[in-house]
Amino acid sequence: MPTFGLEPPAVNAAGMYANAVFEGKDLCESQAYMQRAIVEHEVRAGYGRADAALFMRSTPRLQLMVLRYGVEVEITPRLFDDFSLVQVPLRGATRIHCDGEALDLTPGQSALVSPRHALKILWSSECEQLIVRIPNALFHQAALDHMPWRQRLDMSKPLISPVTLIDGDAGWQWNALLGALLTATEQQAPGAAAGPPAWIAHCEQGLAVHLLTQQRHLNDRDERAGT
Repeated sequence: MPTFGLEPPAVNAAGMYANAVFEGKDLCESQAYMQRAIVEHEVRAGYGRADAALFMRSTPRLQLMVLRYGVEVEITPRLFDDFSLVQVPLRGATRIHCDGEALDLTPGQSALVSPRHALKILWSSECEQLIVRIPNALFHQAALDHMPWRQRLDMSKPLISPVTLIDGDAGWQWNALLGALLTATEQQAPGAAAGPPAWIAHCEQGLAVHLLTQQRHLNDRDERAGT
């Protein structure tokens, strides 16, 4: 689909709101839920009344979460090395400081975050995000399944860059893949099964593969060779 240089719209995550884990005004209480769901972290809140919420859905290999705080916050997570996070703003603004790089995100953009040294995230009071937690084992399996990537793998070095912006054409493609997974995992009626397991597994793999196409150290030589 031609995008004509347009930025992708925000992901439609409306179906996630049926999967509430926590909703409340107490940031300390909400932090306990969020630490169990994502990773241990510290939160410093700005002025205002919190309106925190966490909505969560899982697939066999991924965790999908919609998160909001309702006030401006500074988040400092404990470093993690067995998974990566994709931050997908649905509303508001986000600034990510990761290993010396700073990146601003707005709805329609996403960022793959895999810190090695330091990570700090700033959310505006209006910010609400869809967060995708992806095990690094899934990235490694996807890389091994593609011959050119398999030949370039260096197991002594991280496979994923500390922070990767996903926007433009790559953002349109990412949002379409993410939308397919959200649709596949949505229950059409209470107690009903989600989509076929084979299709969900295909969507999981597709998300990992697409994110690997954004890793320059795996793909720059293909581009220079015209492949």
